[in-house]
Amino acid sequence: MSEIKERLTHQQRVLQARAELHHRLNKLDTFIQSDNFTALSGQERGALLDQRAYMSRYRDYFDRRIAIFENSQA
Repeated sequence: MSEIKERLTHQQRVLQARAELHHRLNKLDTFIQSDNFTALSGQERGALLDQRAYMSRYRDYFDRRIAIFENSQA
């Protein structure tokens, strides 16, 4: 039987926000690999690459928070 962990409301929000951010980051990665990205100006490409880096860092913070509350429930 698998253990079902109940999540507090704020933990559920963190998990949902992380999932949404991960989805958006995947979409941005797909765009960055497309011809549409290479057609942009250098400034726009640079801004999107910066955005990708910030989004990735933000996801890391969600992962850190998730690890904290998962470890506290273990």
